[in-house]
Amino acid sequence: MTYADDMWAIYRLCSRFGSTRDLNQHEEWVSLFTQDGTFEIPRIGPRRGHHDLRILSVELQLPDGVQAKHYVSSINVAIDGDEASGTAYFQFFRIVDGVPVLAAIGTYVDRFRRVEGEWKFASRVVNSETGASPT
Repeated sequence: MTYADDMWAIYRLCSRFGSTRDLNQHEEWVSLFTQDGTFEIPRIGPRRGHHDLRILSVELQLPDGVQAKHYVSSINVAIDGDEASGTAYFQFFRIVDGVPVLAAIGTYVDRFRRVEGEWKFASRVVNSETGASPT
């Protein structure tokens, strides 16, 4: 893979993180992480490994009638072989009765690892600037 290929794969991974959460695609969301991957949000703390991440994904599902939209921007990544690190800004909206409400903004702090040719999250930490955490 070229550097540009790696960057595109990591950008796509970051995008898929939000879209799989928004659509409650639990298995797809979990598959974005390494087997020992971690996800940490302030109000819940870290969860490690596919089993715990799958449970968390279901716990974070919004109630019926409420939609979610994650928007990610300013993705900044440094690649070193099969490892990478980076940050990205996020905005998280809840949509009720067609009305979007900004629920959280902040920064993701990421570590990535290439596993069998595919980039995955080794860890993703949420730093919310609003006191709330995205789901």
